Amino acid sequence: MLRLRTPATGLARAAVAGLAGVVVLGAAGGGGAAQSRGVGGAVAVLELGDSLGSVTAGWGDAWVNDRWTRRVLRVDGRAGRVEARVPVGGRVSLGRGAGAMWAVASGGGYGRALNGPLLEIEPVTNRVTARIALRTPGGEPVVAFGVTGAAGAVWAWGPQDLLRIDPRRDRVDRAVGVYEEFGELTGVVAADGWLLATTAGGQLVRYDAHTGAELGSVTLAREDLRSARRAGTQPVVRGRSGVRALVAAGEDLLAVDVASGRVAWRRELGFRVGTVLERGGALWVQGARTEDAGDRVWVLDPATGAVRGSAQLPAFGTNGMAAIGDALWVSAANGRLLVLPAWLPRWLGAV
Repeated sequence: MLRLRTPATGLARAAVAGLAGVVVLGAAGGGGAAQSRGVGGAVAVLELGDSLGSVTAGWGDAWVNDRWTRRVLRVDGRAGRVEARVPVGGRVSLGRGAGAMWAVASGGGYGRALNGPLLEIEPVTNRVTARIALRTPGGEPVVAFGVTGAAGAVWAWGPQDLLRIDPRRDRVDRAVGVYEEFGELTGVVAADGWLLATTAGGQLVRYDAHTGAELGSVTLAREDLRSARRAGTQPVVRGRSGVRALVAAGEDLLAVDVASGRVAWRRELGFRVGTVLERGGALWVQGARTEDAGDRVWVLDPATGAVRGSAQLPAFGTNGMAAIGDALWVSAANGRLLVLPAWLPRWLGAV
């Protein structure tokens, strides 16, 4: 029996809204007419605030930055209640690692670059237990774009630097500079014992997640990045599937062989390609298309990039997506946290 667990009311007001638009089945670039039908289900909508940043999964719950109130909200992954509101002083980028949630604070800035400090949030008490300055071991200040856990350490990364944080001592113990010819780092994801990074120059670089040593790099062909060049954007690694990196490049999502740089498949999706998650034998992609009345999620075949289905969401400006339990949680700039039900992948024909 399929059930939609509607989050309980409490500190967050929960409402159920139908998924807008249509679900397109078999709409990949192959032959044959696309089939479509209206969505027969519902998505739970939590009205949490005025402006939400990205969402991260941790300890069965959703952690999301409420940028307006300058807090990180911990939302119970089963009941939908706000369990904690952690003051962080402004906009942050969130990441999980080494048994804690980590938040890189903006430090008063308004651009993408974050000045710090790096905050450690202890999940038992929901309190900030450490504030770590973004500086190299030699004392040079560093700005960051994000933070991720890998190989028992925590890595803050920015346009020109990777900083390794020792979580036992709560201090930066190693700094790795990016080669100038690469340009800025645009994205970093943890993959097994690697840090997998993309650069503004179109490189895909592997770093050892224990030491930060560079393990190798490949340069993506200009032809493969044509959509990003047209849009005036840079390639950004969004995830990994097997031996392939998943790279957003303009309107395209690319599956790139990590060792050779060969593009296994390219799929045109929308003007913005955000979070990519692999679960249940499928790739879930959050983003936006120009012609839609809301943002969208797509379901792709990991082997070929064929679109198995898609659904329009009841919100614009979605900032991230996380897998929590058997549901997908999507945060939006309008203060909504959307919970996509467990049965949606089966309904789309994705699994």
